[in-house]
Amino acid sequence: MDAIAYNRQLDSKLAASGEVNQELFFKFTDAHSYDAASSVGWLEAKLRVLQSRISRGEALSLYEPETKSQRIVATIAEFESWVSINFPSAEV
Repeated sequence: MDAIAYNRQLDSKLAASGEVNQELFFKFTDAHSYDAASSVGWLEAKLRVLQSRISRGEALSLYEPETKSQRIVATIAEFESWVSINFPSAEV
């Protein structure tokens, strides 16, 4: 699968499920730690998909590395907190 198709599929999945599981969380972490404009931009695009979902009043299920479990996030403030803790250089 090429990158364009992968990203479209991932965006659709994130919009539909709102889930960032452990595997995807670590992909996000890799993109964030790479610290290149393209990888951080990719991460920010995925975070915007999640932000759009929560803005519509739909909850998210986000991986919490501290507890190694999923956490339900229902507000923009909770989402922004999760982003700032885990991906401090990303902007949403």
